[in-house]
Amino acid sequence: MDNALKRKKLLKKIGLSSLITASFMVACFLPFLLLNTRRATTCYFHFNIDYRLGREDVEDTIIREPYYKLLKLYEKHPNWKFTVECQAAMIEKIYEDKDYKEIAKLTEKLVEREQMELICALQYSQLFYAYPEDVLEKNLNYAEETLDKHDLLDKRSNCLLFQEGQFGYGLATALKTHTDDIDTVLISTQQLRDFEPPGYLGLDYPVFKLKNSESGKSIHLLQYDYLPKWEAGYYHSWNFLLDAELGFEDADSCEEFIVDDDKLEAYEQELLMLELQGNTFFTCSEWVNHCKEVGAVGQLDYYIPECNWGTTKYNSSYIWSANNGDSTDDGEILANNYRCRQILLATRKIYETYKSSVSVGNRSIIEEKLEYAEKKWLQATVTDSTGIGPDAIERVTAENNVLTAQENCSQILQILANEIEDLDVDKLQVDLKTGAIYNNTNQFLSLINITDTTLKLKELPFEVDLNSIVLDGDKLNPNVVVSKGTYNSSDADNETLPLFRLDVTFRGSHDWANDSIQSISIKFQYEDEDENFQEIVYCPSLLEQETKRLWRYNYIYDPLYIFLPLSNGMLFIPDDYTGFRGDAIIKNVTARHTSWLWQYYYMEVLETEGLHLDAHHQFYILEDVSLNQAQRFANRINVYPHWTVSQNVSLIQGNGVYDVYKTMENRIAEDEAAGEWW
Repeated sequence: MDNALKRKKLLKKIGLSSLITASFMVACFLPFLLLNTRRATTCYFHFNIDYRLGREDVEDTIIREPYYKLLKLYEKHPNWKFTVECQAAMIEKIYEDKDYKEIAKLTEKLVEREQMELICALQYSQLFYAYPEDVLEKNLNYAEETLDKHDLLDKRSNCLLFQEGQFGYGLATALKTHTDDIDTVLISTQQLRDFEPPGYLGLDYPVFKLKNSESGKSIHLLQYDYLPKWEAGYYHSWNFLLDAELGFEDADSCEEFIVDDDKLEAYEQELLMLELQGNTFFTCSEWVNHCKEVGAVGQLDYYIPECNWGTTKYNSSYIWSANNGDSTDDGEILANNYRCRQILLATRKIYETYKSSVSVGNRSIIEEKLEYAEKKWLQATVTDSTGIGPDAIERVTAENNVLTAQENCSQILQILANEIEDLDVDKLQVDLKTGAIYNNTNQFLSLINITDTTLKLKELPFEVDLNSIVLDGDKLNPNVVVSKGTYNSSDADNETLPLFRLDVTFRGSHDWANDSIQSISIKFQYEDEDENFQEIVYCPSLLEQETKRLWRYNYIYDPLYIFLPLSNGMLFIPDDYTGFRGDAIIKNVTARHTSWLWQYYYMEVLETEGLHLDAHHQFYILEDVSLNQAQRFANRINVYPHWTVSQNVSLIQGNGVYDVYKTMENRIAEDEAAGEWW
């Protein structure tokens, strides 16, 4: 046998021996390591009584079955710390309905003995990144009022998880501005890892600090993972139930959310085993505090765009804004909610202006109606009215809540008209930026003056592709109008800008029973390949007064698709010279509100769903403007426009869509399935 062959056999023997030895060492050492390592568990339960939005029977089942039975289990084991997260609306229901008296007592008992941590910062589980900051502010304020009413405000957690794991950079400023105690947001490992820049070498921490460089405000991010790992001196695991109402569900029950007692008992046995092994049970805030004490806190030094907990699975924010393939038109629902915001702001402004002339009795009535209208509207903005397969009742509930809010606004104007002489409430225009109220239609102002509606698509500064429209395999052509006009800010800025307007309308089925999927695509790209979208500027959600500059090469990991909500509609493409002048595409989000797909060579508006109503997408295109001009324009058009309200609900700006709803085929059958709503 030659030396080469002998050497090869020897190396093979050594390799096998090393492998066997290593396996033996791991098998022997790992149990020793686990037995001699401090173990810890953070138990977290996310409850959502709007899981079936509009179904009060489901709300009742969730409270009586999984919520109550879980609390009863933990009551028997005082050493098992745990965290429950829910809407303040759920707490309100538990504490104010006498049928839940025992459940309220148990909730209070576990909170008082500091075994149960209550995460409860929002009245309703809002899709926050679709709307301006003041919508979240309103939601936070109502939650505080609810908890304060039931002596729970000073006992709630300083942590917060948004429904569907929503995250956004703007939370650092919004939460520190509008709350005194919320300073930590939960974020998933996927959200942190998927947006890491190429070659990122940063260390992993259980807690990160996120600081807004402009406002200087910061919050902590608590990372939750689905796998255990060694961190902060413990072998730490998350006992994390994203949908706690489903966690112990009886699969054989004909009713949703009924608890399987055997599952619950098996869960109890698992925790008993952990307790016997010396496991420490943490609440979320206790775990954060421990991490701070041992220095296990890092600085988040890269930007994460708005997203949900399963970033690749749900394509950033796309699933909740036009990619669900079901009976809900997400783009219309989100736009309808946005329009309702304008109506409520206008109505409140009118009331505040004339409040001193209103009798004390009517002030009380008006304020009750405003609160009722705002809460109805906020419930319409919850994540369950769009997203993953909403039922008919969830769409109907959202639409009905907005209509109810509008009707209350018209009633408020009627009360004002009866008390205030010369107040013409048949039509009032309110400038949501300046607060000016115009009581005469001859004084009404228009921000946009269209001068030519005969332009062709090729006259736009972008190539616009509208050809990928599919219905049952057939290509359809949308109705397209290209216009030219002028913008006048009509305020102290005294700004005038030339612009193009693009209106694209896709024909819906006008039949609630027809859920055939349509794939809508409006793609913007430059004719010159040297011009692209590798660098863009936008306003992060909740930060319509700030801008963020992004580079596409920082987000290259497949299969990550980045959809930006553009809550104020602004997309700015800087030039290669100054970086602060360029072109802007501003979407009118009160016409149709969907996320944008950001790619290197193009920006695309996509919808993939059963399209029932006509989908009207409207864009304003500005050439060679400054970033500040584009930002001011977007906020003026979308966030603080002029808005018309009336004592006649049918004349309120944005109400016209209900005329379409009423003429839809199979509406009656859908309404009966969802419950009476008109």
